[in-house]
Amino acid sequence: MRQVITIESLEVIDAIDRKGSFASAAAELYRVPSAITYTVQKLEQDLGITLFKRDGRRSLLTPAGLEILNEGRRILEATTALAESAKRVDSGWEPRLNIAVETFFPVSSVYPVLNDFYQVYADIEFNIFEEVLAGCWDSLIEGSVDLVIGAPDLPPSNKGITAQPLIEVESIMVAAATHPATQLDAPIAFEQLQQFRSVIARDSAKNLAHLNVGLPISQTIIRVPTMSDKIEAHCHGVGVGNVPKYRVKHLLESGELVELKMDYKPRKTQFYIGWRSSNKGKVLHWVVEEIIERWAELIQHRVIKR
Repeated sequence: MRQVITIESLEVIDAIDRKGSFASAAAELYRVPSAITYTVQKLEQDLGITLFKRDGRRSLLTPAGLEILNEGRRILEATTALAESAKRVDSGWEPRLNIAVETFFPVSSVYPVLNDFYQVYADIEFNIFEEVLAGCWDSLIEGSVDLVIGAPDLPPSNKGITAQPLIEVESIMVAAATHPATQLDAPIAFEQLQQFRSVIARDSAKNLAHLNVGLPISQTIIRVPTMSDKIEAHCHGVGVGNVPKYRVKHLLESGELVELKMDYKPRKTQFYIGWRSSNKGKVLHWVVEEIIERWAELIQHRVIKR
């Protein structure tokens, strides 16, 4: 089907509306007035409608013309954005970046980096996802994200992934202040906690084997979607489990949660930042550099409050 409404005709209608006359529109578009008149008359003929009416020296849009103008401006904006996007891609600046943040860390930790990026490049689209354990590497390997932040353990070998150590985080065993586990004498042996329910964040990997980070304490398990849900479950007293110490500092201080003093040292986990080695995008590498430099500071100041 032949498209009678063209980008050129939309530009003409837009110019006439802004300038108020065919002659002024012609001057702005560097065309002769007769060419502007022909474009409008041809479009009116093809559509079988009237686009403009005269009001003294001004040319005013009819309701039908106004409808075309309003929708047409969206199309013109989209074509301009498309052209700019193509230029960015050609120069190595990808139009969007998909980022997975491991649930150990608040998604809000990345916001300061993105805000700094937008001070320089305002038109890049970011899509942020929350993944759990092996779900980070899984999403990177399958191509649904370009960058993973805070993935525990190294990625599967021979997958074309570059991974760098990001931060080491200490985890502690906690329970609600009202939970019976808090009545055990310290130091507590791991076996003593097996009588209580475990709360763990469900590994979001669909293709990779699930990681054994934060093993359940007992056979009675409550699986929740994210670390935030896990912490919330602990606060409600439905189970015990390991959590990142920095994420619950305010809850320990308020007494809502209690650290269970175990007979072993608090566990530390190494987390990584990773991306596909073949990805040379400038947006990706800008974000990677900023995250590597600032991550420890960012997560300390972006703790999610309940």
